Amino acid sequence: MLEAGFSLFGGIGFGFYFCWQMAICALGAMPIIVISSWVNYKFDPSRRTKKKDVLADKAEENSKSESDLIADDAIMNYKTIASFGSDEIIVEEYSKLLDAGAKSHANKHML
Repeated sequence: MLEAGFSLFGGIGFGFYFCWQMAICALGAMPIIVISSWVNYKFDPSRRTKKKDVLADKAEENSKSESDLIADDAIMNYKTIASFGSDEIIVEEYSKLLDAGAKSHANKHML
């Protein structure tokens, strides 16, 4: 907001300095520009976030980060996992976390 104000008043100031006729035309068009920007800001559907969408994003992010940790550990310690025979357990945990993230993602983006 501060940047927009400085841009607006700085632009008008430069306009009066270089060509006062154009600055007066810009001042005349300024209410139209301000109103159209406000309407765009107010009714833009991409700015609407619901609390459940934010929570779904956090759940999806948590499941992704946990699955990334499991995958990293499995790759780093593949010999240990293979020697203990726990590779199926790791795959099941990884699949559960990915499925949870996929379900929250699908629920969020379904119409």
